[in-house]
Amino acid sequence: MRKVYYAVTEGKSLTSKLIEFWTRSNRSHALFINPEYFDGTVESLYQDGSLIEAWKYPDESLFRMRVIYSRLDIHSKGTKFYVYELPVTDDQYMKIMNFQNICAYLEVPYDWKAIVGFVLRFKMRNNGKLFCSEKECLSLKYAGLLDPNFPCWRVSPADFEFLLWTLNAKRILTFTTE
Repeated sequence: MRKVYYAVTEGKSLTSKLIEFWTRSNRSHALFINPEYFDGTVESLYQDGSLIEAWKYPDESLFRMRVIYSRLDIHSKGTKFYVYELPVTDDQYMKIMNFQNICAYLEVPYDWKAIVGFVLRFKMRNNGKLFCSEKECLSLKYAGLLDPNFPCWRVSPADFEFLLWTLNAKRILTFTTE
């Protein structure tokens, strides 16, 4: 058995607050923690590439969001992180890692239109684009941990956290960025 790591956040930025409002929850973001860098400490998350997420670099426009290799210090101060550990087989580990790395390599664009679907309560999406928790859900689906028909396009960050619980993931770390 191997382990993969995911996190969900409670953000402090205006964008995070809007996403929390739109998704009717207190979670604003979901992301993958690269197990090749993560050693169980917050400090290890400050390395370039330690996170793979649908996000943007600090000097970029909000509309430049895409899947990137990132690190903890590009998140707003005061953001609360909840980190989960999920045991997986070697095959599932490789599939999850391949999915995450391909999304980051291709810099898959963020799907803002799908976020509007949370407000309107129906599917609005742009093919070839993903939002944060949809990407994380799809990585689990690709690895065979979810039914092939599972609707990842409906999964908010709070829903993704619940999904992790149903897969017996354990919360191993909670912290707030400084």
